[in-house]
Amino acid sequence: MKQFAFGLLLGTGLFQISAAFPDKLYLLVVFLSLIIAIWRHWPSSVVGFFLGWVWSFGFALLSQPAEIERLDHKDTYQARGVIVGLPYSGNGKTRFLFEIHQLDNRQGFSQQGSWRVRVSWRNAEFVSIGQQWQLPLRLKPANSYRNPGSWDYAGWLYRQGIRYTAYVRDKELPVYLDRSDCCLIDRLRSYFRDQLDRQHLSRDVHAVILALTLGDRNAMTSRLKQIFSLTGTSHLMAISGLHIGLLAGLSAWLTNRIWRRIPCLCRRFPAAIAGAVAGLMIGYIYALISGFGIPAQRAFIMLAVTAFAILNRQRLRPSDMYAVAVILVLLHNPMAIVHAGFWLSFIAVAAILLVIKSLQGRAWWIQAVGIQVGISLALYPLLLIFEMPQSLISPVINLLLVPLFGFFIVPLSLFSVALSPMLAESSFVFVVLESALAPVLVFLAELADLPLPELSLGYWSGLRLGLLMVGVVFILSPLGMEFRWLGLLLLLSVHLPMYPSIEQGAYRLTLLDVGQGLSVVIETRRHTLVYDTGAAYRSGFNLADAVVLPYLHSRGVSQIDHLILSHGDNDHAGGAVALSSGMPVKQISSGEPVRVDVAAEPCYAGQRWQWDGVDFEILHPSKNNRLKGNDTSCVLLIRNAAGASLIPGDIEGPAEASLLDKLSSHVPIRVLIAPHHGSQSSSTRDFVRLVQAEYVLYAVGMLNRYGFPREKVVKRWQNAGAKGLRSDLSGALGFYFKANGEKPKPDKYRLGHARYWHFTPHLSD
Repeated sequence: MKQFAFGLLLGTGLFQISAAFPDKLYLLVVFLSLIIAIWRHWPSSVVGFFLGWVWSFGFALLSQPAEIERLDHKDTYQARGVIVGLPYSGNGKTRFLFEIHQLDNRQGFSQQGSWRVRVSWRNAEFVSIGQQWQLPLRLKPANSYRNPGSWDYAGWLYRQGIRYTAYVRDKELPVYLDRSDCCLIDRLRSYFRDQLDRQHLSRDVHAVILALTLGDRNAMTSRLKQIFSLTGTSHLMAISGLHIGLLAGLSAWLTNRIWRRIPCLCRRFPAAIAGAVAGLMIGYIYALISGFGIPAQRAFIMLAVTAFAILNRQRLRPSDMYAVAVILVLLHNPMAIVHAGFWLSFIAVAAILLVIKSLQGRAWWIQAVGIQVGISLALYPLLLIFEMPQSLISPVINLLLVPLFGFFIVPLSLFSVALSPMLAESSFVFVVLESALAPVLVFLAELADLPLPELSLGYWSGLRLGLLMVGVVFILSPLGMEFRWLGLLLLLSVHLPMYPSIEQGAYRLTLLDVGQGLSVVIETRRHTLVYDTGAAYRSGFNLADAVVLPYLHSRGVSQIDHLILSHGDNDHAGGAVALSSGMPVKQISSGEPVRVDVAAEPCYAGQRWQWDGVDFEILHPSKNNRLKGNDTSCVLLIRNAAGASLIPGDIEGPAEASLLDKLSSHVPIRVLIAPHHGSQSSSTRDFVRLVQAEYVLYAVGMLNRYGFPREKVVKRWQNAGAKGLRSDLSGALGFYFKANGEKPKPDKYRLGHARYWHFTPHLSD
């Protein structure tokens, strides 16, 4: 069983890293291999491998969201459909899941089908689950920011059956049609949420109760999410194996205790079986009310395996039950393997089994502490892989909060929400819940503000990660008891200081994919410069937190030596506050210091410095300039033996003309970030002719409304011999300028990290 589960895991994982759907000929070949493996009685691990790949392919073909025929992202469609997800309102927008049944465009083309779309509606009317509407929508394929460390938003939507996002056009009138009888469970969840909204609870307590009971985390503020993240307690807000297992276990224990006291019931069914049934039912109801998402499905399957073994009075070994749970989860949904929660859940359970075996016969409190430390150690490599923070104090905090949440706060929250229709506002039950939760949140907030170090490898490689995993196995495994000292040595050795592999005199330039905005990172051997931060939005979302900081963490950067904010426009400087809050910044300068939200010095022509053998120079604006807007952008030149790079921000024609004399001694330019994202107001003929760029990089958002880069500009650079690359098509674009003068070549992140669920438009789009 264990060998089969391991093979199934490998086969499923191999398919999920496919950059595109493999040719169906591969499916035939692997399917025939599966038949031969079964017929010839090959090892179960081999059978599991072929089955995992075949089933993953078949599941992907059957479950892929339908495509909209001849979609024009610039057109407004009249979409008839029904709201099928919990709406959430905040910052003037309402977001919800809309299932479209009919689409009509302005040219009279109509198509029918079933498309799930994530919709944003500004200043929306009252909307609720089950309502049928005709909405004027602008649609486009879901897209992720494609950078090291960035969250795969498009993949997350795809796994929910969503291929497109949309917004409601303000200039056209939505039409309410009727109410549907669909979505009974979600309507019930919406009803309970409305009842909970009546209670006079603090904002954070209300958000936590929603997350714990209904699986709705939309009400959690960025600050609240940050608190749970920094203290290593984010898992407490997820409806996963932890809460479902603890609640089911508590229900089974209570039922068992009560059942034993009623002889007539014991004569019909043993108390252990009654407890298992009760635990399974409560776990199922909890998973259902929480929305029955993939984490809840996975947790319920693991619970069902345990209950089934009890009901059949079989004494399965924990390792066999573990293998069965892995098999059932992967057969139920092969895409679960790409979820961090899948690995975190199963690795945590494996750690518990190993620790309990090692500490058998010890005092209960020693086992409790050992389990928390073991889980933290086992999950540490995974948290690094999935770019998730790991707090040094999380084992101690979880030792206190896991039982508090599992045995008190979660059951009380569920009990309170279930009774909320019958309770008055500010009822005693909710007062108790507020009194229990509020001090916990204050305590976590104070811990999050402490200058405690996070566990991190800094810049890590596959070798360091492998050594870390071996060290963890030695420490936790009973088989490695005699060699645990070796595990500790490995654990300590991988945390020795180590710098990225940038040699003296070399530098790495990375244009990040921040949509319709700009952010560039320049790294030398021991210094880091960030040029612009991307945008920030009224919702609280910003590109510094979503892209720039995760990228810097992935590179092992712990401090920014110089932050340049080219000018004050939001798409360039909007994330400045978030970036400076998330990482120490030694120096900040800007072409428009008065327009940015952080204390900045002016940048001006003539500023020069050298880091690790690499020269930096500001070419524009002049020291006493009276320019405003785009033409105030700091223009940065970077040089080494391999050539020069130029980052001109959003300068336009007049500023380009003033640069011609200064640039004449530095051409040709190896890598140029296209001025103003490829706008027609920039990249004048004289500028293009002089620069002689080898590569021109366009920082643009996918299917952006401005039509950047403009076709005339692209052709102008092409005619000058420049090779054009776009961040929307390539994701993060990296160039490594070696100290030996070798010409740099582009590293396209999207190309190396493509998955079959990603959308990439053609240049003609």
